[in-house]
Amino acid sequence: MKLRDQERLALTETEYGGLLLDRKSGDFWHLSPSAAKGTRALLAGGGVEEAARDIRDSCDTTEQQAAEDVRTVLEILRAVGVVEG
Repeated sequence: MKLRDQERLALTETEYGGLLLDRKSGDFWHLSPSAAKGTRALLAGGGVEEAARDIRDSCDTTEQQAAEDVRTVLEILRAVGVVEG
């Protein structure tokens, strides 16, 4: 999995999670705290496993929930059209 055209996305982390904005369409998504951490890892070039590990290590969540959050983020990124492969 590789991300392309990442500059069209903006992630702002808040005390309640995060907000992911598609600068091209104006669409935005509210993210849980763990999903925001996973998104940050993916946008920084990390892979799925790295993003899930980052969530698990930094949030009070299970490995199963971390993986689910990464899958949710990937669905959003695929819908936006920035995921290759």
